[in-house]
Amino acid sequence: MADDSKNRRKHFVLKNTSEAFAYTYPGGGGKRGRHTWTRGREHGRVLLQQLEALQDDVQEIQEARQALHLGPRSGDVLEFLLEMTPATKLDSLEDKVAGIELLSFKVTNDEVSEGVASVFVPDGKLSKFEKKIEDFLNPDKATKNGHPRNEPLVKSILRIRRARLESLWNDPLEDSPPEGDEPIWWELWVRANPDENLFLREATAVGLQLKSRPLRFPGRVVFLAVASPSDMMSNVKLLDTVAELRRARPVVQEFAELGAADQREFIDELASRLSAPEEDAPAVCVLDTGVYSAHPLLKLALHPEYDVDAYDQAWGTDDHHGHGTEMAGFALFGSVLEECLLSSEEFQLLTRLESVKILPSQGQNEPGMYGEITATAATLAEINNPERRRVFALATTVEPCRDGQPSSWSGALDQLASGAMEEDRPTRLICVSAGNADYKVPGYEYPTAHLTDSVQSPAQAWNVLTVGGYTNKVTIQPQDEYPDWRAIAPIGGLSPFSTTSYGWDNDWPYKPDIVVESGNLAINPDTGTADFVDSLMLLTTSSPQRDRRRLLEASGMTSGAANIVAGMAAVVLSEYPNARAETVRALLVHSARWTKQMQQDVAHLPKTKRTKKFSHLLRCYGYGVPNLDRALFSGRDAATLVIEDALQPFLRKKKSSITTYEMNVHALPWPDDYLLALGETPVRLRVTLSYFVEPNPAHRGLEFASRYQYASHLLRFDVKTTFESDENFRKRISKAMREKGEKSPSTSDASAWMIGTTTRHRGSIHSDVWQGTAAQLAGRGSVVVYPATGWWKTYESQEKYHRDAHYSLIISLETDETNVTIEGQEIAIDLSEAVETKVAITPDISIE
Repeated sequence: MADDSKNRRKHFVLKNTSEAFAYTYPGGGGKRGRHTWTRGREHGRVLLQQLEALQDDVQEIQEARQALHLGPRSGDVLEFLLEMTPATKLDSLEDKVAGIELLSFKVTNDEVSEGVASVFVPDGKLSKFEKKIEDFLNPDKATKNGHPRNEPLVKSILRIRRARLESLWNDPLEDSPPEGDEPIWWELWVRANPDENLFLREATAVGLQLKSRPLRFPGRVVFLAVASPSDMMSNVKLLDTVAELRRARPVVQEFAELGAADQREFIDELASRLSAPEEDAPAVCVLDTGVYSAHPLLKLALHPEYDVDAYDQAWGTDDHHGHGTEMAGFALFGSVLEECLLSSEEFQLLTRLESVKILPSQGQNEPGMYGEITATAATLAEINNPERRRVFALATTVEPCRDGQPSSWSGALDQLASGAMEEDRPTRLICVSAGNADYKVPGYEYPTAHLTDSVQSPAQAWNVLTVGGYTNKVTIQPQDEYPDWRAIAPIGGLSPFSTTSYGWDNDWPYKPDIVVESGNLAINPDTGTADFVDSLMLLTTSSPQRDRRRLLEASGMTSGAANIVAGMAAVVLSEYPNARAETVRALLVHSARWTKQMQQDVAHLPKTKRTKKFSHLLRCYGYGVPNLDRALFSGRDAATLVIEDALQPFLRKKKSSITTYEMNVHALPWPDDYLLALGETPVRLRVTLSYFVEPNPAHRGLEFASRYQYASHLLRFDVKTTFESDENFRKRISKAMREKGEKSPSTSDASAWMIGTTTRHRGSIHSDVWQGTAAQLAGRGSVVVYPATGWWKTYESQEKYHRDAHYSLIISLETDETNVTIEGQEIAIDLSEAVETKVAITPDISIE
């Protein structure tokens, strides 16, 4: 979802949307052809007009420079929107003799092969482009074969205008520049050929706060500056030496290597800007090695008496190892502690911390005890603060899973999460580390080693939120200490610390469920092996007992990732305090997206290999990288509906066998008229179904032959097609809705779903995306949730066949478009407003 904070609103938590019905199971791309231009000579005249229009605001810019006592402009930075074809040559935009320089280029639309080039044109040299276009228009200047001169260049240019902030933005992680009035750190990549003092004078005049000692690269000098996005947008036209803009990201190494006294100066300053969370705020309960509760950055969120405990009281609650304090820092500050330290903002903490020590200060726990230890630790936290809402974070893992089959520990976590053994069946959200890969094994190769390095127990548990790692950390600093070292993973790629479920049997869930920043490794050029570098890791809190009394440490890996996600989940709980654990898990998964690098990993697979493509993505990255803002809020470009409901999957009628029983059809407040008005506007329908199963990890004399022997029940979802009637939709899904001998009157549109109905149904959370036009999405406002078999049905002696199955259903209408032309008038798209209007006039349905 776009960063549009003024138009954010809470999701639509709906009530009374379902109706129960009887349920019975119902029985390549071609080669690219030669490019053909579609634009003629008239297009050249349009481009000349656009060049002439650039002169309109020259006087205004010059007057602004004079008011700031700046000298004449050195030139203009222009934005060229280009159609990228085999005939397009970017170097034709340059003229080194005239001083015209191509500053940057970025692809803006892969589907239609468009990109933006930023070009510096010295004052008085705009005539060079005018001459090229005039030659294109002049028949007397045609080439020998009769083509207009400069045809590839001129016909590739779709538009010319003065560069804006968006034109210069070239950040590797964020597609669009930030917005708002809050100051942030920027990287200003300045052309190295002009006098460096020219930029310093311009920056000082417009009020930029610069950090000393710029970085120097061939052709560029990189300055760090503090400014709000709105100020940068206003001033960038006066900074005509700037070639690129990026977000500045503080380097962990700078803080991690500071001495204890220097660290304390930064820590105390940040602590003075923190406000304590509310007493009833949700907490992250860190199940680890204890915690240093007196840490200046943690103590506001952690009561040293009521919020700490230990499985064995003889262990004490202090952090004997240091790992637990690191995890607490990740749970409270996520992956941005270094940015908080450099900021001048005040921060309101939204969540609290709890710590229960599950690892002894000396020795190890007995094998096989971890399931009981974890369950007892969770109970201790709940006894200490019985009214508090919480998310559990578990970073401890043991041996890799065999084919994804359950263990006693993973079964205990599934049982704890589902509350199956308790009378009121309270559900709990547990975030578990996927486990760290063995990068020290002889012959380690990235990324192939991770396809066989399996997610570790207990992270195969169905009901937990298993967290793996990806990374954007590729900058190794300081360079003079690490010459010729290189980061192992690319930006947006699998973290070298992350394990996968790539080798698991298809019956078992996709793990991890999501991935967040876990850090990177570097290749040591002396040994050729993978090694740690602080600048490739994340910054977190540390226990002074561990390392020279320092309170900050470079850390990460998948253990840190699990605690980061637990912190995100607690923030979701703070915004939606009545949400069930299944809902919080669903919102985070629903918000996740795969990075470009992840998608590139499977780009070589043809469309006919859809199952293999998405199985690879899901087995390595889960559903991708979660976005907290997207998990919390709807906006103009995304309207999200949240539903919590239950159905009875099975029924035994007197002495007959147990059968499937009911399905729920949810009639949604679908803004059909609005969608029809949007017509051919591309849209997406994203659906996520989350539920917790009661585990049955006992072999019962059998190997785990299938998922049906472990899970109490399974649930599925489907969506009504555009022209399908409500009656035919129900008949397609359930044989019980048909007359005897009647066949299904309609078919699904499974091919329109990204992942597909077969591939998405693994584990106890399923998410998929339908893509089409707004007009096609109209009429699809019914979603069904129906059961598949499980041991509640097959294991009759347990008499669980009468139980209800709770679930959470998240549904989003999404678009990348911001405006649409209707009856000749351009209007702003606002999906959330359309849904809210529909809810207001829909009987029975209400918003919580």
